[in-house]
Amino acid sequence: MHQRVVAASKVAAVALLAGVSIFWWLSAPLPENQTIQQWRTGGILWAAALGGIGAAWTGRWIRTGAAIALGLAAGATWAVFRFPNDIHPGLLESAFTVLAELGLDCLAPAMAAGLAGAFLVHVTSRARS
Repeated sequence: MHQRVVAASKVAAVALLAGVSIFWWLSAPLPENQTIQQWRTGGILWAAALGGIGAAWTGRWIRTGAAIALGLAAGATWAVFRFPNDIHPGLLESAFTVLAELGLDCLAPAMAAGLAGAFLVHVTSRARS
């Protein structure tokens, strides 16, 4: 029982780190010397690295990939919910906005990159053992 709690805690920590990371990534101003494509690529590479680190730490690549996807969606929703604007959307409207506006541009590639990073660590660790 104790091992399951520890494993679940590690996966939850990876999800939390993914959520905080995308919240910071979406809330931070775009650096002056970067294009939007470079900014987007940096976030996708971070998600892949986070997937690899999370899979190495937890030893569970599928759960880590799912946790990263959930954390990214939750963090992006919170960033849109907290963004100051004239209209104050609810949390559900913010989730729909994230899916509509950011879904294919940066959220889906970041989720896929997180899962790919976790899978690559899983494959390379199995090849070594």
